[in-house]
Amino acid sequence: MKILGICGSPRKGNSEFVLRNILSKFKEKEAKTDLILIREKNIQLCDGCLVCSGGKAPCKTKNDMREACDKLKQADIIIVASPVYYDMISPQLLNFIVRLNPIENELKGKKLLLY
Repeated sequence: MKILGICGSPRKGNSEFVLRNILSKFKEKEAKTDLILIREKNIQLCDGCLVCSGGKAPCKTKNDMREACDKLKQADIIIVASPVYYDMISPQLLNFIVRLNPIENELKGKKLLLY
């Protein structure tokens, strides 16, 4: 089983701490785990070009989203953690989610845990 953690916090704090603890519990059960710290990735904003519309073509922007998308496609379970700012997830995580448009169909049916 492959478990992917995604931390949307712009700093090292409680969201990352809890996410790392959750992943360590899965690792104890011999699951393969990986962690994406969005704050350490170069993930640019969507420019609305619609090249990826409908998932027929990959995003034309070359940055760390391609690697993240590959990991997401391979994961059996995705765990997402984010601090709450103004009753919303972090802006960094929101941008990350928007950038998932090209692979949205490939994520259907995956188990998701939100923290």
